[in-house]
Amino acid sequence: MQTKIIQKLLLCMAILHNFILTAQDLNLVAPAQKIANQVKSIFTYVVIIIFIVVIFNNLGHFTKDGGDWKKGVWNIVIYAFVIGGVVVLFRYVASITL
Repeated sequence: MQTKIIQKLLLCMAILHNFILTAQDLNLVAPAQKIANQVKSIFTYVVIIIFIVVIFNNLGHFTKDGGDWKKGVWNIVIYAFVIGGVVVLFRYVASITL
């Protein structure tokens, strides 16, 4: 019984070792750089589209009678902080070398 468990464990360790050695030879730097460049190229457009949606969603706070303009401005400020955080996080991750 124990020999079967030891054999399975050794087999799993050999397969895992093979995966680790194979993963080191894949050279994923170029594909990761391509994906990062594509994300950088469309990020501005995505942010602008989302900003327009946020403005339209908060337009009711500015235009309706008794509208709470502070809430509308606050939502836009929160959006700006979130986008700023995403940009900082993306730049930090992009600066890490593999």
